[in-house]
Amino acid sequence: MVTARSGRVRKTAERARVGAKPQVARSALSAPFELNVSAQVRKGYAARLRELLPLARGHVKGALSEMTVILVGDEAMAKLHWDFMRIEGPTDVMTFPIDLDAKARPISGEVYICVPYAQREAKERGMKPANEVLLYAVHGMLHLCGYDDRTSREFAKMHAKEDSILKAIGVGVVFDVQARAADGGKKVKVSGKNVKTESRSSLTRSASGAAKRGKAWR
Repeated sequence: MVTARSGRVRKTAERARVGAKPQVARSALSAPFELNVSAQVRKGYAARLRELLPLARGHVKGALSEMTVILVGDEAMAKLHWDFMRIEGPTDVMTFPIDLDAKARPISGEVYICVPYAQREAKERGMKPANEVLLYAVHGMLHLCGYDDRTSREFAKMHAKEDSILKAIGVGVVFDVQARAADGGKKVKVSGKNVKTESRSSLTRSASGAAKRGKAWR
């Protein structure tokens, strides 16, 4: 069973204390950042997240000092999706603020990523699955750092920031398929049923009314 607030997976998560690295933008990352990664499925993705998410954190302002990433399968994600949003079926990523500072900014949070969903989406978009998983993790991090995507303007700003961060840490554009093709990445067909250049089904809205069990974003 996966729960977002009770029984936090921190007891079983592998912890990686992040120290200062030359690639980290120190102006953004002004406080220690602790990253915990737990993989219930496809553990091979965890090492890359541990390597790159601390660098990504250095490129965004915010009070976030601790983040737990949990890689789950379709069944676990579908349960979370129903429990917190009353929506059936899995989604790509769900984010939960855990602790807030005096200004009500998240200082810790949990990001659940559905690996099979990422693999399916990556295949549809001509993307490496590892990069799709990383995109979802950065998406959750941005939510915890104050970004939202409920309006078209917020949406554009948030997803542009995702790609900006991913380029800065050496991965390249991931979300914007047209920009990725122009940047030398693999060209993909953008007229397919599940491929959109301005929005994708599961990364478009935050769950402002996530039932009565606490706040969640997806």
